[in-house]
Amino acid sequence: MHAKSRNEIRGLSLVEVLLTVSALGIIGALAVSRTTHIQDGVRHTKLEQDVKHINSAVKIYVANGGSFEGASAPQEILDRLKSNATDADKMQFVGITGSTLDKRVAVNTGSKKTRSVAVWSPSSQQFNIVDFVDGGVTSFYLNEALASVDFQAVGREASTFSYGEESGWIWDYEDKPTTSRGGPTVVTVEDPKDTTPPPVPVMLSAPAISPTGGSFPESDFPKTISVINPNDPSTWLLVSINGDPFAPYTGPITLADAGALVAYAAGDPTYWVDSANASASFAKLPPLPPSQLTAPLIDLSSPQFNDSVSDITIAITNPNLAGSSSLYYSIVPQGGTHAEASTWDPATNALTVSATQYPDGFNVIAYAKSSDPSRYIDSWPADAFTTAEFYDIPVIGNVLFVLDASSSMGNSFGNTTRFKATVDELVQAIDKLPNNLKFNVAMFDSNIHWTDGSFTLHPANANNKQSLINQIQQLDHGSGTNYAAAFELPSLFSPVPEQVIFLSDGAPNNTPYQNLVSSLAAQGIRIDAIGLDLDNSATSILEQIVGLTGGSLVTVEE
Repeated sequence: MHAKSRNEIRGLSLVEVLLTVSALGIIGALAVSRTTHIQDGVRHTKLEQDVKHINSAVKIYVANGGSFEGASAPQEILDRLKSNATDADKMQFVGITGSTLDKRVAVNTGSKKTRSVAVWSPSSQQFNIVDFVDGGVTSFYLNEALASVDFQAVGREASTFSYGEESGWIWDYEDKPTTSRGGPTVVTVEDPKDTTPPPVPVMLSAPAISPTGGSFPESDFPKTISVINPNDPSTWLLVSINGDPFAPYTGPITLADAGALVAYAAGDPTYWVDSANASASFAKLPPLPPSQLTAPLIDLSSPQFNDSVSDITIAITNPNLAGSSSLYYSIVPQGGTHAEASTWDPATNALTVSATQYPDGFNVIAYAKSSDPSRYIDSWPADAFTTAEFYDIPVIGNVLFVLDASSSMGNSFGNTTRFKATVDELVQAIDKLPNNLKFNVAMFDSNIHWTDGSFTLHPANANNKQSLINQIQQLDHGSGTNYAAAFELPSLFSPVPEQVIFLSDGAPNNTPYQNLVSSLAAQGIRIDAIGLDLDNSATSILEQIVGLTGGSLVTVEE
């Protein structure tokens, strides 16, 4: 045995490759041709069957007085088959006065010459299948959009046999004159045969069930269900509920509980074939877990008793669905303890309390009690309380007072200075703080002017109040107005205050502070501001600050 040379072990030659590719192409073309031929054969068979059924409908229509006068296009012929006789003809005509074809039948016509197309022959009054004709029908199909179309009523030709009008007989017979022609009269000696083909029954369309079924909340039951008949008015519907025997449908059905519905359309078997069944099931969704009620809304007509306010009205509002809950409340003096919720009073109307009842203020608490524990859980309590005001700004939560201690605060303010007037007003506010809040005081000038050194919000008990009052009464103002130092303070305290009450008597220096205000707003800290003797420019700056954090502005003039 000898080793093969490189030329002896080479692959196929170029000629061999080309011959192989050509052979594969021929096999593929034969397969495509065979598939196309099969497809054409299927389409031709379907077209033959469709034409057969439609020609039967044509014969029934013509046999019952129908006419195709004025109609020539295939779709016009089909539409004429879908028409009903006029109301006047229905009263007298003996025969079929309804449509003989399903309303949904429509045609596809070819834009080029095609093998096996259906064309309408006016002379023979039928569709014929021919080859390669322009505009022929390539296929018939069902168009669901035509099911609801009301095709125009068309008159039927007079019959020799009709219902009586004036003769007193049930039926009238009217001889029709024959057309006279020249030549001998031909007399038929055989009994004529009836060549009218029997009608071909048409299958009815399945009814529609509304709603179509599915899962529904328990509150939707009993549930009303309608069954709609899309067929000729002469047909009817039969319905089975939860497997019971079928019975005629006479109107909407009420399901008291979950269940199923089956319906079909039926008619005179001479003309109609029962439709397919339509069915729908109606289930109940599992009950949802109880949801928690929303706490009531409590609104006080005034945040505190003072020389001009001796009575405060308390409005308690239920934000939940009507009938889902009732409101209960409790009122105690400021610093008091509420009894068990089971002893609270029902809140049905607005309440009015007086300063003589609660000279040191009060705390009111309320909750929404569920009327149906399987669906709702009692709300958390909401509370409101009389509180302190600082220059008409009410304290609404844990608060840090941030006060301007610049040199201009030494300017006269009535019989005192701005700084001294501010401290006196602050002492009164601290003294009235509810003991369920926390507070502290800080001051600024060109930097941080003063804090108590703890950087802590203290509980508003008597000892802490007096300690802060003693300290701030010993202070004096400094120099400079640095808003950046002021708005740096809240973030230094623990816990972070819910409210900052800011007081100043002048515009800030050039140190940027805007980012610090934005940071406080992002933390949900509300800034309320008080301006002492401010010009329009300084007032506008404070308006921007409180607007960013949802606070309010009070201006005080000497």
